[in-house]
Amino acid sequence: VSRSQLQMGAEHGWTLGNAGQLGDARVGLFATRRGLTPELVRSGPQASYPSLHWTEAGLKASVVSDQLDHANFPQQGHRLRAQAQVGQRRTLGNTQSFNKLTVEATQAMSWGPHTLNLHARLARVTHVPTAAIEEYALGGFHQLSGYKLGQFSGNHTGLLRLGYYQRLGTQLSLARALFVGGTAEAGNAWASAANLKSGHLKTGYSLYVGADTAMGPVYLSLVHAPRGRTGLYFFIGQP
Repeated sequence: VSRSQLQMGAEHGWTLGNAGQLGDARVGLFATRRGLTPELVRSGPQASYPSLHWTEAGLKASVVSDQLDHANFPQQGHRLRAQAQVGQRRTLGNTQSFNKLTVEATQAMSWGPHTLNLHARLARVTHVPTAAIEEYALGGFHQLSGYKLGQFSGNHTGLLRLGYYQRLGTQLSLARALFVGGTAEAGNAWASAANLKSGHLKTGYSLYVGADTAMGPVYLSLVHAPRGRTGLYFFIGQP
């Protein structure tokens, strides 16, 4: 399934704490046009999977506290982001209210060149007017490594990732630093809250060499999932 999104909005924000050291908070309005288009369908005269498009509009509020020392490969600090949305969705001629909540947290701790990085993400949406709309997706590098990008989708999702990396002494003119490390990841996406069971978690793993460059992080990685695949991955940007 391919996904498309066009969004407009306006926000008002203010800093938290003296000189904003605790983070910032924002409130605003949003309007979104979204779509899902099936890419793989079964053959046969009865197979029909049309594209689905819908619009959303409403209010949103968010709080972000970012104390990481680096955006890529942080070695100290934490980052917390929480966002809530309430509004109305119109699809297939029907209008229904919805609300969304997303919470993400990252904690980095180092001793010498060694770093542990713990990341967690939870997201949910309620009052979905059609089961065909699946808000969130997991799969791909560091989002359940070893599975396809967006392989798991649903209206509730959770991801826990434990990462370790070591900063190497090697210096390159195009990179702030080089790192070698790995991750262990667990999570899944569920259609409804009734399906939230720890026994249904998927797992993925990665080993990589990474560089923090002006273009963003660059990874060359070996990925593996017990029920997915094992292979090489070349990735540019934030996972």
